[in-house]
Formats: sequence, structure tokens, C-alpha cells
Amino acid sequence: MNGVEVEWKTLGEVCEIKSGGTPSKNKLEYWNNGTIKWLGSTVCKNKKTVDEITAYITEEGLKNSSAKLLKKETTLIALVGATIGKVAFLPYDAATNQNIAGLYPKDINKLNTSYLFYSCRELYGAFINLSQDKLKMANLTFVRNLKIPIPPLSEQERIVAILDKFDALVNDLSEGLPAEIAARKKQYEYYRNKLLSFKPKKQ
Repeated sequence: MNGVEVEWKTLGEVCEIKSGGTPSKNKLEYWNNGTIKWLGSTVCKNKKTVDEITAYITEEGLKNSSAKLLKKETTLIALVGATIGKVAFLPYDAATNQNIAGLYPKDINKLNTSYLFYSCRELYGAFINLSQDKLKMANLTFVRNLKIPIPPLSEQERIVAILDKFDALVNDLSEGLPAEIAARKKQYEYYRNKLLSFKPKKQ
């Protein structure tokens, strides 16, 4: 795009990728009075935030399960069900269940966390095409093998600055009238597709 040099890399090459877990519901001490945010895949709504918290777990629940504490600005991708392939962006540290993949750049000096989020949004079709079964399911191997374009960091930051403005506008109903928001959504989709449409590198 616009002569910008890009590299295509698999998510596994450039990201730490983890799935979570669910503490035993039979152990009340894993849940009662918990203070650690714990999220299920329904929080993945293709928004650059998380609107709701599924539950809270305790330190003991975290320690004695496959749940892992993911850092702020981790991109979440739903791996199963109605929300498969949809993403969210953690505004805080949180743990997730096993139906979410959490992605964070291995090197934030080469891959911007917000750029990763927007790039992962563009992978939705790959998840939808994964299976024609009623119960669609992806795993971490599938996620690790997906490729995204990686331009220079300065170009990533430029793209993020533009898309963040549109994202904030179209997701905040108090910013304008419904007709104006609909128009902005179309504009946002146009720019998102244009800004992220890098040509595959010639072999």
C-alpha cells in the first residue's frame, strides 16, 4: 500500500499466544470474593474494549487452573461458537476461559499492540471458513499459523491513529445522530479496509 514495505508474518512468529482455563466450579474458594477479572468468549464483540466482566476468580483459582493472567492491551480472539473469530482489546489485566486466545506482541518495538488488534479483526473470514459445522471451533495452532502484514512501526502507528478516531466515534452513540453514525461506520470500514490492504510479498 502506497509503496510501504511490509513483511507478512504468522501470528506465532510475532506474538505470545495463550489460551485460558476455568477454575473448578466445585471449589467455592476459587470464586467467592474473587478480585481477578475472568472473561468468557462472549466479551469478543469486535470492539476495542471489553464491555462486561463474565466473573471474578480468586488468586487460588488462578493458581490451580489453566487460567492465565493476561496483560493490558492483549488482543482476545474467540475460538468457538457464535463469536468465533471476533476480537476484543483488554483495557486491564484479566484472565480468560479456554475459549479465548490471548495475543500480545513478542516485541512492541516491532509490533504495535493496537495495530495487532486491528489486523486480527481482518482475520474474521478465516475463522468463518474454518468449518461449516454448526459448532465452529479453532485452536491455538490454527491461530499461530494465520498471517498478518507488518509495515514499519511508524506506519502502524499512523494507521492506528486514524482507526482509533473512527472506532471511538462509531462506538459512542452520544457522539452524534444515528444517521451520522451510520455514515461514519461506512467511512470507518472503507478506511480500515484501505489501510490494512497490503499486497502479499512476491516470492
